[in-house]
Amino acid sequence: MSRCRVAVLAVLSAALGCAADRAALPAGSAFEPLPVLPLRAPDEFDRATRALASAVLLDDRAGAEAARGRIEAHDADRLAGGDAPSGLAPFA
Repeated sequence: MSRCRVAVLAVLSAALGCAADRAALPAGSAFEPLPVLPLRAPDEFDRATRALASAVLLDDRAGAEAARGRIEAHDADRLAGGDAPSGLAPFA
């Protein structure tokens, strides 16, 4: 077989491979596409945890205590409203 024929066969097989549909993947495969979740705007819990992380990294004890207090206050508001707590307070 000449090199030209091999090159033509390689190009044709690549074209057929690109034109084929995706192969079925087993459930839980590492190659399975990730689910697309809608974006959500940051809320007060996100801002409080960001402030807590920033204060801890900057060794700002007063800022960390204030952020922890905001997290606990938000959790108390959620509990008063009948919602489940965020679960952040034990780790703050």
